[in-house]
Amino acid sequence: MLRHAQIVFVPEIVANPSEFVGQSVRVLGRVSEGQHQANRLCVEYQDALLFVNTSLLDNVSFREGSLYQFIGEISSDLLLCARVSRCVDGMDLALYEKAVDIRRQFLLATGIK
Repeated sequence: MLRHAQIVFVPEIVANPSEFVGQSVRVLGRVSEGQHQANRLCVEYQDALLFVNTSLLDNVSFREGSLYQFIGEISSDLLLCARVSRCVDGMDLALYEKAVDIRRQFLLATGIK
């Protein structure tokens, strides 16, 4: 059974990759380049890059420059194996980051990890 995906930011994964290997994560990133035949994308968020394996996502096309949210697992070679994706163009990123921060504070205060 898959665990729920932890909301994290790409820079957090890049800064401490060993903490996230094998974990289910939900990340946000702007598609900076893609190798669609190889089922591989590069997403960027706050100047940090993460490669995404999209082989589990059937018939999904990604637009360079668009903002996407991915849910998947981080492999040992720091590759996100996405099982869910959605385009979130137009999302207020400052508000999103604030909401994630408030959620983390609440979970910490209540002892929920």
